[in-house]
Amino acid sequence: MSAATKLFKNCSNVVGFFHPPLGCCYRVKVAFTKGRSNGAYKLHPYAFGYYKLEPGSVKGHPHYTSEDGRFALAYCGDSWWVQLASNRGECRGWFHSGWQGNR
Repeated sequence: MSAATKLFKNCSNVVGFFHPPLGCCYRVKVAFTKGRSNGAYKLHPYAFGYYKLEPGSVKGHPHYTSEDGRFALAYCGDSWWVQLASNRGECRGWFHSGWQGNR
């Protein structure tokens, strides 16, 4: 299970982050695993932080926008992607939650 999948499964335990009618978090934090800050975070620190839930879905999944409105967190293929807001839902961006298959 990827870190992003764990985040979405566990957010119901975080007071103020879960939106019961939608069944998903209304606010998520894009962060790195302790001790693993030399990859995407080193290259793209500006894309880390809090993202808020947007109305509707993209490819059948919830989607999020960074607090400054520049970036999106959206699902494509089998990964959550952090990308420019204008590329929302495309399988491209600065980093993603990791391939679930044998890629």
